[in-house]
Amino acid sequence: MNGWKNKETWLVALHFRDFLVSQFEDDGTIIDANHVETMVYDYIDTVAPYNADNVFFNDLVTVFMESVDVEQIANSCNEITQAIEESRCQY
Repeated sequence: MNGWKNKETWLVALHFRDFLVSQFEDDGTIIDANHVETMVYDYIDTVAPYNADNVFFNDLVTVFMESVDVEQIANSCNEITQAIEESRCQY
């Protein structure tokens, strides 16, 4: 799937990578898998707060997130922030 491990990873990267990069590019923080996973779960909790009675939705989220390669997304974000930093140093 266009360089991504699977469709789930691609979808999370598509919707969150630019925000992750913009959040961390200025302070030099290395983005790790925990940053990615936390951001996705925080977003899900914002748009659909956890409800113990909604077992189906909770299972969907769990199965989906188990498929996401958050390490690959974090590495991609770090490559982008590194390229941004290098381009700034050239000027």
